[in-house]
Amino acid sequence: GMGADEKLSLMIRQTLTATRAERTDFNDANKEQPSRYVHWEACNYIVDLALPSQAEHRYDQIVGYDVVHREPFLDLGGSRFPLKTFYVPVLSDYLNSFHTYMLIRNTRSVEPVTSRRRGSRGQPSSS
Repeated sequence: GMGADEKLSLMIRQTLTATRAERTDFNDANKEQPSRYVHWEACNYIVDLALPSQAEHRYDQIVGYDVVHREPFLDLGGSRFPLKTFYVPVLSDYLNSFHTYMLIRNTRSVEPVTSRRRGSRGQPSSS
């Protein structure tokens, strides 16, 4: 049989050649890969950027989907230099334009996360 050194050597050679292998399921042109998608109804969570001109589904408006978290996303086209490049307290939030990234939960496949009160030692309280 093979010793540990031989097995390791074989494993390393296979790994090194794997990075050189030509793959048909990747591209070097930053093109969309529809074969990588799954249907949105099969997803437990969806991350969506809400845009005013959006033609696609607004997942936050579909029955059975709840927004779990929202985060602002800077609209570069609607914001001015230097405030879109450098954060200036109060001014940046007031003068920049933002859209919203949302984490959306499929209520049919994921139970809601409930926060539990913690006692003084980090253990759930008995109340």
